[in-house]
Order: sequence, then structure tokens, then C-alpha cells
Amino acid sequence: KLANIHIPHTDPLIFSLKHVMTIPLMKSREEIEDISITAQKERDIESKLFSIENEWRQREFKFASFKNRGELLLRGQETSEILAAIDDSNLILAALASNRYNIFFKNQIQKYIADLAISAEILTKWMQVQNLWIYLGE
Repeated sequence: KLANIHIPHTDPLIFSLKHVMTIPLMKSREEIEDISITAQKERDIESKLFSIENEWRQREFKFASFKNRGELLLRGQETSEILAAIDDSNLILAALASNRYNIFFKNQIQKYIADLAISAEILTKWMQVQNLWIYLGE
């Protein structure tokens, strides 16, 4: 489309590099470069979002026993690590949110930011209540 050339839909077995070479692509070089750069940046964003999503799918909470009542308590060290990982993910997401190539991923980025903020708030409050509960139970 950029070169404003009509390429007949031919049999893919017949269509070859020779056909591509006849297209005056240099006339549209800048547009083609822009499209290529945009596609690369979008792929990078998609890859980072996939990594973040994958990391959080694998995370698990670890619980500890409390006075022969079973595993009721979130373990402090592991929970602190989860909160630190939330901060790390938020830094990456903030960078992606300000990236000019994020158009197709903007809603997903904003959802992840909101979900992680809620998760961090819940974990922080949970730990505060848990610490008070332990104190009162002693």
C-alpha cells in the first residue's frame, strides 16, 4: 500500500522475491522504516507484558502455622519479597505506560498497574492485621 503498487494475488508458489524486487520500495523507505521500528517496539512491549504476567502466574503465598491452629499466617519474608516484586513490576509498567508505542497495550498496562496496586494494598493491610492478631494472641 505504501508504494502505491497493486500486487496481484497470485499463487504463493509462483509469487517470489523477483516480484518483490520490482516494487519501488525506496520511494517509501521512511514509512517502511517507521512501520518496522513501531513493530519492533510493540513486540518489545508485548514481550515485557508477557514476562510480567508469567511471573505473577507462578507466584505463590507461603503460610506458617500458628499455635497448632494450622497454617494461618502469611510468612513475612516471602510476603516482603512479593511486595518488592510488585514494586519491580510497577517500575516496568510505569515505563511501558509512558512509552509512545504502547497504543495497543494501554488498557492491559493500566489494568496490571491497578491490579498490582490493589494487591500491594491488600498484602500490606493483611500483614498489619496479622501482626496485631499475633500480638493479641500472645
